Amino acid sequence: AADHAEVYLTAEMTPWDASTQAGGWVDTLYLTVPQTTTVALKLENANGAFDFKREGEKWTMDGLAEGEAFNESAFTSMLNQATSLRMMGPLGKEAKPEYGLDKPSATVTLTTEQDGASKTYTVKFGPKDSKDKYVAQSSESPYHAEVSAYVGDTFANKKREDFISPPATPTTSVEA
Repeated sequence: AADHAEVYLTAEMTPWDASTQAGGWVDTLYLTVPQTTTVALKLENANGAFDFKREGEKWTMDGLAEGEAFNESAFTSMLNQATSLRMMGPLGKEAKPEYGLDKPSATVTLTTEQDGASKTYTVKFGPKDSKDKYVAQSSESPYHAEVSAYVGDTFANKKREDFISPPATPTTSVEA
């Protein structure tokens, strides 16, 4: 209230009640996709394109070579991030060149199916910036959002090997 010079003292407010971070004033859930209806996920980054499909209750990865085993646990961790994407704060509706979304470092495409209807969600991540953060743009929001390096790295740095279980090592027993 610029037209009032009064100052008030209270013991009812703490520093945490007046956060300086945007996440303290807005809902940080940027994108939520029903995981139970998600049937496909495609991740594209500098390391390639990776396609995953749900068959029944199990997820599979396209392009496995003979003898390779899909690491569903590693995939599930990424799926959880993709279907419940949190932001640090909104950046506005204007697409700025510095966001780097014309050449994204990662693109995630989720497909859901429910009652015979299919829906596709897409999220693009710009390159990591000098503040160690990424800009994200969801097909479901007019807003660009700033996300943490942890979230952005989850998609931008994944390699094929991250989704392959290491081969089982034979155990030997020593008889005494």
